[in-house]
Amino acid sequence: MEAQEQALRNHPDDDFTYGVGRFWKILPTRPYMNARLDYRAALTFVCNVESVQAQLDTLMENLRLCRGDNIGSRDLVPGLMIRLDRDQECYDFLKWWATSAKDPKYNWADPTLAIPGHQKCQSG
Repeated sequence: MEAQEQALRNHPDDDFTYGVGRFWKILPTRPYMNARLDYRAALTFVCNVESVQAQLDTLMENLRLCRGDNIGSRDLVPGLMIRLDRDQECYDFLKWWATSAKDPKYNWADPTLAIPGHQKCQSG
């Protein structure tokens, strides 16, 4: 993964500066994104809280790099948040993907997972 990251950083287009949020659309970044998933999978064999946190951090960085989540990181995030006792954050994350992500006018360049008018753990 580190070698692929360095190759991307050495690339004249500097994808880590200008491509953030749309990595999957930039073909040379795909092996790097797949390597990030492989890294996360390898961490599952380490059974401690630090590993779970590292997995979550890796997946959240994947989502920052590729907002459209072409590699399915969002499917793994909620379980890790629950394991880390981050229930509210998990709820917010799930609600964002169920509502805002489906909005055709959503600004995919926005690095936050903000939901306008959102109330914490609301019913209904």
